[in-house]
Order: sequence, then structure tokens, then C-alpha cells
Amino acid sequence: MRADAPLAAHVAESAVVKAIVTELELRGALVYNQHGSAYTGRGRPDLLGVLPGGRAFAFEVKRPGESDSGLGLRQRRELWAWASRGALTLAGVDDVKTVRAALDSAGVLHSE
Repeated sequence: MRADAPLAAHVAESAVVKAIVTELELRGALVYNQHGSAYTGRGRPDLLGVLPGGRAFAFEVKRPGESDSGLGLRQRRELWAWASRGALTLAGVDDVKTVRAALDSAGVLHSE
């Protein structure tokens, strides 16, 4: 590890996914984490689910420091398909703060 490398770049994607899933569940969402499964189709978003009130979401998670420019055409098309049907989508999300901001903007409150 380089001394001048940002610490965030060494956070595993799985740790980011876990933090995001926790935030979604605190807000009452039903979450399906399909990252890394050999049985899912290529290009599918990492996290799929339903927010309280019935709105679907699809999030593609990246390790901190990775840009969403690494998303393949298949992933972009998949996210577009979800968004075009009204789902809340995030591409290349690398921290829980981004998810919180998107959920706040969508009016998804913490469940009681």
C-alpha cells in the first residue's frame, strides 16, 4: 500500500454493500443483494428491491475510488431499463452518503 494512497480506495466493495443494505433496511426497504452470484444474469445491478410505498430501486455499487466509467454497456442498459419504469437507480455508488441523499430526495424516511 502506498503511503499517499487514499484510505477509501482500500475499502472492499462488500463493506460498501453492507452499509448500503443496512441503510435501506433501516428505512423499511426489502433488499436483494445479488452481487457475485453465478446464477444472476450479467449486467444486473448489485442491489435490487422495493422501497416503502412500492417504488423499486436498482443500485450498482463500486469500491470507493472506482468511477462509474467502468460500468459496461450491459450494466448501463439494465439501469436505464429500471429507471425508465420508475425505479430509483444509482450507477457506480461508492458510499452510503450518496444513497442517503438519494433516499432523502425521494422522500423515503427511516421506519419507526
